[in-house]
Amino acid sequence: MQKTVYIPEKVLREIEKRGLNITDLILSSLKTDPEVALEARLEMAENYLREAEEYISKKRPNTSLRKAV
Repeated sequence: MQKTVYIPEKVLREIEKRGLNITDLILSSLKTDPEVALEARLEMAENYLREAEEYISKKRPNTSLRKAV
């Protein structure tokens, strides 16, 4: 499941100013099991890869980021 969350600009600026990562903040505040945190990061990475592939395919049809196995 994916949700979009609104974060006020002031809060985002403060997070960036401190050099923090929103995902790290959420996972550490939840004190999640390391395996759950790893699965969350893997899910995000897969999502970013999918978004990048979609972007590239719009710019350059018949192009993929994934290598043939």
